[in-house]
Amino acid sequence: MGRPRFLYVPFWLTYVFLYAPIAVLVVMSFNEGKSPYLHEGFSLKWYGVLAEDDKVMEGLVNTLIVAGDRPCSPRSSAPCSPWAWPGTPAPSCSTRSG
Repeated sequence: MGRPRFLYVPFWLTYVFLYAPIAVLVVMSFNEGKSPYLHEGFSLKWYGVLAEDDKVMEGLVNTLIVAGDRPCSPRSSAPCSPWAWPGTPAPSCSTRSG
């Protein structure tokens, strides 16, 4: 005997509530027009506008640097990242035994 099907309704409603707005944003980010309510055609125009903004590009670079700065873990087989926060020493990759 399985779980009652009505228990899956809140589960799926939660996922729709969380992810439907993200899907709408992705689709509407390719909108050619200025209206956020009407899709007037496919375009990459707004991504070009973003790429022209120096602050946005600086934020993108910083995001990629931080994403590449993953901490060293004794359980990880990956090498340590060469990036470090300004003014702090690079992390040590020594493994702990014991």
